[in-house]
Amino acid sequence: MFTDYLTGILSILVGVIQLWKVRKLHKVIYLTGAYFILVGIVDLADALSPSWNLSGTPGGVALRLLTIAMLVVLLVVFYKEQRAPKGNKQDGPGNQDGPGDA
Repeated sequence: MFTDYLTGILSILVGVIQLWKVRKLHKVIYLTGAYFILVGIVDLADALSPSWNLSGTPGGVALRLLTIAMLVVLLVVFYKEQRAPKGNKQDGPGNQDGPGDA
């Protein structure tokens, strides 16, 4: 079906874009980019050869476990980023002493 091919191609495209353009934002982007490429390859292989039935094999189970692990890693990274201090709030532009401040 067309959507199977589209899902695989888009997953690979997202992974390549992450590795090529967005990698400067955070180190976890390398991991997510590689993950999307892997998922895209598996989706395309499943679409090109339906007789393989990749989602019902131990490899499909491993891919699901890898997906769960990726989500946990991303949640931990997101949580740490949100909890990290954003710098000294007193250094903001609204907190500078002006000429009339004592």
